[in-house]
Amino acid sequence: MATAWMKGRGRMGPMAPLIGRWKAMAASPTGLVACVGDYQKPCDLYVRLDAEWRFKGKQTEMKSYREVCIFGPGPDGVRTF
Repeated sequence: MATAWMKGRGRMGPMAPLIGRWKAMAASPTGLVACVGDYQKPCDLYVRLDAEWRFKGKQTEMKSYREVCIFGPGPDGVRTF
């Protein structure tokens, strides 16, 4: 007998609270670090993170880099990136 389908959070449901734009700033031993992360859900199976990291060293100018990460189910169905 078939099991009845019930609506749930889905494979990527646990990541739902992260969807949106996030900002964080902290002091580190090398200076100030800030991150702006934008989590988007382009489709039901994937979540995309676009992040920009900015570093301000004690005696250096501001440096930054961008990061893109795609989260989704792997071949075994487990969430991965």
